[in-house]
Amino acid sequence: MDEDSCASEPNRDQTVEPEGAGAGLRFPQRVSTHQYRPCAMDTANALASQLDGLVHLDTQRASTGIDLTVDAVFRTTGPGQLDFGGGEFQTVPRERIGPTLDDPDDDYGWWTLEKGAYVVQYNESLRLDDGQQAVVTPLERTLRAGAHHGAFVLDEGRDPIETLLVVSRMGCRLKENCRVSRLVVLD
Repeated sequence: MDEDSCASEPNRDQTVEPEGAGAGLRFPQRVSTHQYRPCAMDTANALASQLDGLVHLDTQRASTGIDLTVDAVFRTTGPGQLDFGGGEFQTVPRERIGPTLDDPDDDYGWWTLEKGAYVVQYNESLRLDDGQQAVVTPLERTLRAGAHHGAFVLDEGRDPIETLLVVSRMGCRLKENCRVSRLVVLD
């Protein structure tokens, strides 16, 4: 099945009859999630209606969600703070890093990041309906380029969406509006 094809909802009541000693018994069979895939266009279009700041929907559309793009990068400048109750929580202090043009005629610049932790702010902001959650995960291409961030769950909308990006010892370059993460909404 290609990425743009659709499948109907699987029959979750399927059973399987084992061979041999268990013959004649029926056991529930877990249906693989690979057998069911909602239409990528329908999923992406529904999700796009909950996002502001999309750069180019046709490019950001994926079979399982929407790719998020980089708007700003911040260098972390000190420690954040966590406590049990949340009353002493502090976000990590940071300073904005400006992108630089490789050529004066370029339309978009690059952030050249050395090993370390950075806050990435996405172009996109999210509205969630009651009972919805969203999951943000790094794209494989981000990992292969030498950077990563942890997967995280959003229980409420965010404006803007941000993550902590960790860059390997070899460094990583990010071009303005590059796609680094995927957002999937769970109902």
